[in-house]
Amino acid sequence: MDVTPLVIFVLLINCAAVTPDRLVGGKRVQKGQFPFFVQILFNDEPTCGGSLIHSSWILSAGHCFFFTDNEREEMISNNTINAVMGTNRLYTQTLEISHYFRKSINRIILHKDYHECYDNNKIRLVAKYDIALVKTEQPFSMSKHIYTVKVPNVGQGISVCRRKAVLIGVGVTSFEGHKSSHVLYAETKLYNKRSLKLPEWFMSSTLLLTKAVWDRHHPLFGDSGGPLVCYHGRIPVLYGVISGIVKVTTSEKTIVVGTHESVEEHLSFIKRYVGKVQTVDDTKYWRSRYVHKKNKKIGIISLEASASATPGRLSFLNLLDVFVFLINK
Repeated sequence: MDVTPLVIFVLLINCAAVTPDRLVGGKRVQKGQFPFFVQILFNDEPTCGGSLIHSSWILSAGHCFFFTDNEREEMISNNTINAVMGTNRLYTQTLEISHYFRKSINRIILHKDYHECYDNNKIRLVAKYDIALVKTEQPFSMSKHIYTVKVPNVGQGISVCRRKAVLIGVGVTSFEGHKSSHVLYAETKLYNKRSLKLPEWFMSSTLLLTKAVWDRHHPLFGDSGGPLVCYHGRIPVLYGVISGIVKVTTSEKTIVVGTHESVEEHLSFIKRYVGKVQTVDDTKYWRSRYVHKKNKKIGIISLEASASATPGRLSFLNLLDVFVFLINK
């Protein structure tokens, strides 16, 4: 059903001048629940989110780093931008060092087609190709609390996201600036672009949309760059990068449409710089489900357990699953 907007407010959900905090209507993340989530700090303040796709590479939003080349170089040389992982708490300077791992940023790459749209008052409305790669000076060591997330393959589709998607962020929890001491997550679903009438200049072929009731389960200031993940069985897969929100008010209700850059649409950009990004293997996932149904007494689980599993455990599960599959073929 078409939704005819009477009033539309477009926001990019990151601004260094805004006091950052948490996802609206979200739940607290448990330690190790989303081991790929990154807090990106500017001058020791969590300002954006990101996703670890390689031990040294983070995927985030382009507008988080939209400065001149000289400004970015100066920030890097002054150690202004850092990445924090391994904690489910909002980073503060008083957080015990044993609770997190911190790495300096030494390279920032914006998409070559990144650009911004402004209104007549020169207020930024939306960013296109809003995606960036961020490299740490030293790689993160993998553990049950720090682990890379998989990305989809080209042509894999987004049907799994229509059942359930998860947003993770470090932004404010309300327009009043309320804060949480923890990283939060919220469940959502993808929203069909064709069911919402938005201006043509706003839409992009690389955008994914999510929908939420106003003040419930949507991103806000500081959540930019954070992950939108969908699940292949128990495997979280990074499908989107949080970019902005659109507040749509109709005669009946007010909804918030989240805008996210599609990871699948930007795979060529990602693979140009990141050599060993992991993609999800749908064949393995569906085969694992088939084996599970045939062998209920054995209780075979999904081929690739959970994102918090260690590499050694994953290898063991892979071998076990293949072994059972061959026996029952």
